[in-house]
Amino acid sequence: MNNYVLPRGLGVVSSSDGEYKFGVGTGLIPDAAFIRKGRIGKLAYNDPFKTAPDLAIEVISQSEKPRDIEAKTRAYLSAGTQAVWRFYPLTQLVEIITQAGSVTLLRQDILEGGDALPGFSTPLDDLWRTLESLTAVE
Repeated sequence: MNNYVLPRGLGVVSSSDGEYKFGVGTGLIPDAAFIRKGRIGKLAYNDPFKTAPDLAIEVISQSEKPRDIEAKTRAYLSAGTQAVWRFYPLTQLVEIITQAGSVTLLRQDILEGGDALPGFSTPLDDLWRTLESLTAVE
């Protein structure tokens, strides 16, 4: 996403070190996220974002409980996140949940940014290879 977002000056892409505190009791840290330039606000070094991201990305591990995954997704969407992408590496499935309530399942398709990140697209095969190489290093 950085290769798409940064050259176009669209906003900020955070990784698993970016915390989002957008309500009482929230402190969510997505695996990756995008927040539009006009919504970032002023940040000091290491401060959490004070608004929900436009796009939240979660890589789901086998140890995560479905109810926790759903609760996190609801928290993002109710706070204004346009879409949540949930990656399931074991089955190579991507679930796209939008604020409008649509759910799309993708396997070996082109992942598109939709309303959350207009114009972005990438083949899922490339993402799966990248995820496999990252987890092999760990």
